[in-house]
Amino acid sequence: MEFSAFVAGVHLAAVVGSELSESEVALRFIFFVGGSIASIYLVDKVLKKILKVEKNKSSTDSYVNDLHKKWDKIISLWSGIALTVITFILFNTNASINLFFLLPVAALPFLPTIIQVGFERKYAENPNDYLYTLLGLGMSSGIIITLLLIFSPGI
Repeated sequence: MEFSAFVAGVHLAAVVGSELSESEVALRFIFFVGGSIASIYLVDKVLKKILKVEKNKSSTDSYVNDLHKKWDKIISLWSGIALTVITFILFNTNASINLFFLLPVAALPFLPTIIQVGFERKYAENPNDYLYTLLGLGMSSGIIITLLLIFSPGI
């Protein structure tokens, strides 16, 4: 598999628009990343206040119980493998991205969070833990998609 700078440039121009200069693309990228981080941080703080959730868990202790830890590892492993295989298929076949490949690629990163929501709903001490996780996922996804549409006019 060869990497062609020309092909990458054509795809980049299709995403951000061919009439934009490199500095405008860089500025839009900075605004996208900064806006995403700031918006998600604010949504996180607001959801914690509204739902009265004390979630400051790191990734190492975010499991509700041992069964949740086991299922999370299984789902994360197989999601990563499937995402890698689908990505290699897309790059090696030169296929255009269509709905058949886009839906699994878009859904795979959400599977571990959906598993976490299920376990939090069933086993968590605070009944609002799963609402916080679910609303946080939805709001973060919505923010990223909205900012991507705003700062990438070619999409």
